[in-house]
Amino acid sequence: MPVLDGIGATREIRRREREDESGDRDAPTPIIALTASAFDHDRDRILDAGCDDYIPKPFREAMVFEKLAVYAGARYVFENDLDGGSGQASAALSRPRRRALASVPRGQLEELAAAVTIGDASAALDTIDGIRQTDAETADVLRDLVRNYRFDEILDLLAETEGSQAETLAD
Repeated sequence: MPVLDGIGATREIRRREREDESGDRDAPTPIIALTASAFDHDRDRILDAGCDDYIPKPFREAMVFEKLAVYAGARYVFENDLDGGSGQASAALSRPRRRALASVPRGQLEELAAAVTIGDASAALDTIDGIRQTDAETADVLRDLVRNYRFDEILDLLAETEGSQAETLAD
């Protein structure tokens, strides 16, 4: 931010709330920090500044929605709740496609997971280029997810795939 960072902005919001003598506020404004740091000392500094909670990156959409429900009372009706679907990633990668992803070498899946976990789209796309040799259609779906910054969906797919690979190894 050009003038204040998130910590400074939080402190300023809290200062103004304390000075607000109009009595219009029932409760302080909920502030949830979205941070690239997951270190405990940074977490403590964020909470000490006045944030109510924090979400470390990489984050999943579900975590953001959960925090908004807790702190702002938001309630949601998701499209897949209405149509019985299982989400964009699952729709984009049909069961056969997910099985194909399970056949991708574990090392490539780990590289993809590492790239999307830190939000490195370029590294993710490089890894997907390698996956293209195994399955071009799946690579195209993954490429679209990366281009739309749907890292959360890729992580969900990789978690599903990890479970599938573990089941295959157990058989």
